[in-house]
Amino acid sequence: MTFPDHKTLHRLYFWLGLFTDLYLILVAFEFFTNLHLRYPAFEQILDALSEPYLGALAVYVVLKEIHKHRTGGASLHRGEWFVVAWLMLLGITTVMVAFTERYRVDLIYTAVIESSLGSLMIYIGSKLHKP
Repeated sequence: MTFPDHKTLHRLYFWLGLFTDLYLILVAFEFFTNLHLRYPAFEQILDALSEPYLGALAVYVVLKEIHKHRTGGASLHRGEWFVVAWLMLLGITTVMVAFTERYRVDLIYTAVIESSLGSLMIYIGSKLHKP
């Protein structure tokens, strides 16, 4: 198997980044707006995307690490900020679930927990493996 060229790699980064960013935004939006009360399928669709999200994130990190290993340089993609955004969302949603009556443990809060901790574990794994 050959590694993708620079142009293809950037296209992959773009599409994987777009999917992961969009998923984060939609999960946060759904949690705070309870859009599923109007559109019940929305919550189920986001729940169904939680595992593909983690897969896309893992592919993104693997490609990033391979690229860093092959070029010997630091990556221009700052995944640390993405992990921080998930952890901030986890903290805020946990406080809301714990201390308000409006928010509850549901599919979306569960997705926040899974995605936040999954992102953190993938990030830690990429930092432990230094090529």
